[in-house]
Amino acid sequence: ANSWEEVKDLVSIACEKWKWHYLTKWHYLLLILGIFLSIIQYLRKREITNIQIQLLIQFGIALFGVLLYSFLMLKQFKAHDYYFIDTFLTPIILLLVFVFSFVKFKNITLNIIAFILLSISVYEMNRHSLDAQVQRHETGAWDTTLFAIQNYKDGDQVLNALNISKDAKLLVLDSEVPNIPFILLGRSGYTVHSLNKANIENKLNWDYDYIVMQNTNVTTVFFDIYPELRSQLVRIGGNNNFSVFKKELNTKQNLSSLLGLNNRSTVYKNTIKIDKKWSNNNFTTDSIIEFNKNEEFALTLELEDKSTFVNKNRIAKVKVNINHKTEKSNLMLVFALMEENETVFYQTKLLNSGENTFIFTPQPLASSKNKVSLYLYNPNKENFKVKDFEIEVF
Repeated sequence: ANSWEEVKDLVSIACEKWKWHYLTKWHYLLLILGIFLSIIQYLRKREITNIQIQLLIQFGIALFGVLLYSFLMLKQFKAHDYYFIDTFLTPIILLLVFVFSFVKFKNITLNIIAFILLSISVYEMNRHSLDAQVQRHETGAWDTTLFAIQNYKDGDQVLNALNISKDAKLLVLDSEVPNIPFILLGRSGYTVHSLNKANIENKLNWDYDYIVMQNTNVTTVFFDIYPELRSQLVRIGGNNNFSVFKKELNTKQNLSSLLGLNNRSTVYKNTIKIDKKWSNNNFTTDSIIEFNKNEEFALTLELEDKSTFVNKNRIAKVKVNINHKTEKSNLMLVFALMEENETVFYQTKLLNSGENTFIFTPQPLASSKNKVSLYLYNPNKENFKVKDFEIEVF
């Protein structure tokens, strides 16, 4: 941490985020009760055994060690709950053993009561801890880690087909999870965690052979974050989920060439100017649709023929031309897939005023009975106009 104020902020965030995940209220109660009873017992007898002294020394050593480690790694505690297991769990266990070593009852009734209370506490500890584990392992369409796994699945076969050596080094531009792409692609290399121009520009000078990126992030990286990169790379292959690029200067690339779509046929196409059956529309002219502030879910297209998405990976290219006057708009484009009323794919893109082009890489549907939706989400209930809205599926 850079300052004492930051220390307090980081500790506060970590405590608020994780305090009920690896310790429950029963753990805290048991620890407080143990400290209270041990103090009473010690004050009564004023005795401490050699084993208890050794336990206290071990607790002190462990606590000092984890405090040093925490001092160095404090910024990680707010993001990762497993740092608690690596550090404070051991001294807490040693402290529990130490304080309860003072608690001894000669009365058999008190021992039975203590055993029953302890059994209840242990049961509740386990129950709450298991609930916390279930919560920590919940996943869904919002899970970027799961999405990366789906996109890079069988990626090693794609690279093999491109005759990319097993020794080739990859630069993965858009990975929030550093190891997963390399495990699934069967190669080693580097990742860019924070997607900003300076970070990407720095890593472009590293020692790598190929650049890899999920298709759904191509528009964000090549058109919003680092437009100049379009003239430095050429796509050599990939699939509907990810693309492989080589560094090649002075190339002129549009979105279709960056994704290898130029020579591919469209399997589905729809536009609001042709098909006026999209729900929640309010045409003011043949080419402009106006929405007022009362409409939260505006302009929805639900695909009737969903067979094109069944058991097939697809690329959906969506163009939206809108006009809104809000300086900080939260108007979003949403692409979603539903299977038996459960969302299996859900991606949002923030819409700027003017022309917008986005790429979505939805996972295959299991059945044509499932729901495919493309819609505008207007959480701030802004006034805006849609001049054009088009979807192409490859």
